[in-house]
Amino acid sequence: MRILSYKLKSLEKLIRDHDNFVIFTHTGLDSDANGSSFGLNFILTENFKKRTASVLFEPPIEGLPAPPNTLVKPNTATLKQVLNAADVVFILDVAEPHRTFPFDHPEVEKMIFSKQLVLIDHHATPIKIKIKPADLVFRYICSATATILSEIFVEKLKLKISWKVAFNLATGILADTRGFKYLTNNRFSTCLLFKKLLKFSENHFSIRDIYTVTEEKLFPETIDEIKTILEHIKIVGKIAYTFIDTDEVKNPSRLQAIKLFTLHKILESIPAIHAFFFVYPKLKDKNLYSISFRSIPTVDVSKAAMALGGGGHKNASAAKLKASTALDAAKKALDALHRTGVK
Repeated sequence: MRILSYKLKSLEKLIRDHDNFVIFTHTGLDSDANGSSFGLNFILTENFKKRTASVLFEPPIEGLPAPPNTLVKPNTATLKQVLNAADVVFILDVAEPHRTFPFDHPEVEKMIFSKQLVLIDHHATPIKIKIKPADLVFRYICSATATILSEIFVEKLKLKISWKVAFNLATGILADTRGFKYLTNNRFSTCLLFKKLLKFSENHFSIRDIYTVTEEKLFPETIDEIKTILEHIKIVGKIAYTFIDTDEVKNPSRLQAIKLFTLHKILESIPAIHAFFFVYPKLKDKNLYSISFRSIPTVDVSKAAMALGGGGHKNASAAKLKASTALDAAKKALDALHRTGVK
């Protein structure tokens, strides 16, 4: 991801030179907007010791650690009071200004645009507002606004990040990318950032906690299966795997989607893993299971798949085998990886 250095220095100077900040994001709150808002709030208060308020027009996502200075559905008088004290206004995750407020209020808008303004957003849609040349604008077509914040504050400025910052930004990245689906030139960077954020957890949260926050909103029709898959995750050396058995599949029509979701979102996002696989039943054939293998570029999982009668590419392979349970099939797949040199 490319952050222009002169803008980065200007942003850091802007933060250091002012004391009061207000953070807005869009209506129709999602986990990226919410996580970005809360994450930035904690960054400003914990690292720069600034007075900061996050303004939300809907209740926050349940489970996210929230800053104490969060305003939810503020009335106009409160909004004016907060803006009157503010030096700098951040607008996060918003390409279209009409999504910032649930009402048309020219006086409030005028107050916002009279402040030092920073817009951080990843959408391709042009920002449809008139801004002065001196205003700071950070816009990149990338994975999530939380990704940009992570790139700026974690990677570039090397700030000490608390678990609350990490949890909010990791949730924002994970929820908005749906498994890092954006095939842009910064996709790999996004994955690395997510894994780095997990390392800041200080044992306050796990990857399961993040999914608990996000997935009931994103995949309500398959939440039971997702929770089962999360409970089944096992890590052996640098191999991660999980499985779901026939009687645990509640929504057979969604099994293919669950497979892709598990491989590209759950297993791929576990830090320091070189290979991973998912075992799931072939519902029309009793005791027959499919195994989907994935790996990093330098690790070959196709040999394990071939050893089980399957095949495929070096970093993406598959096999089918008979087993009494999905766990038994997983143990056979793990053994095949070990026998072919993947550990």
